[in-house]
Amino acid sequence: MVYTAQTWADSPATSSPLSAARLQYIEDGVAAIGRGWAAHTPTWTGLTIGNATVSTRYQQFGKTVVYMGQVTFGAGSSYSGVFFPSLPVSPAGVSAVGSAWAFDTSATAWYTGVFVPGNYFLFGTVGRAAPTVPITWATGDILTWNLTYEAA
Repeated sequence: MVYTAQTWADSPATSSPLSAARLQYIEDGVAAIGRGWAAHTPTWTGLTIGNATVSTRYQQFGKTVVYMGQVTFGAGSSYSGVFFPSLPVSPAGVSAVGSAWAFDTSATAWYTGVFVPGNYFLFGTVGRAAPTVPITWATGDILTWNLTYEAA
């Protein structure tokens, strides 16, 4: 919901937009602010989750969407190339880039990258997240991201 400012009058003028519909519009806007995080179950491209633990959530404020997620890989996950999750809300036609991190449990090492929504996770010069990029994904490895973008 995008807020449209109203013109109000202090006297009982007929130009004042006070009505039940206008008051409900205000109530809906206030409720949206305090709605909190909503869960999102992404559809994955290039990845079958198996018994991984997936935690994703988002909030929408007007046309601004904040999306966070984490996958802790388990046995049974399989990859078919570059992988990335779906977004919880359709994006506007503009580009957005968020942060991404990969944690390799066997090496106890973090790798930083970016999340280009609808396309890929990119980890520096090593490339797009795939079965062996930026690490050879295995049980216990973690992929985390944060993204803010404009909704359509």
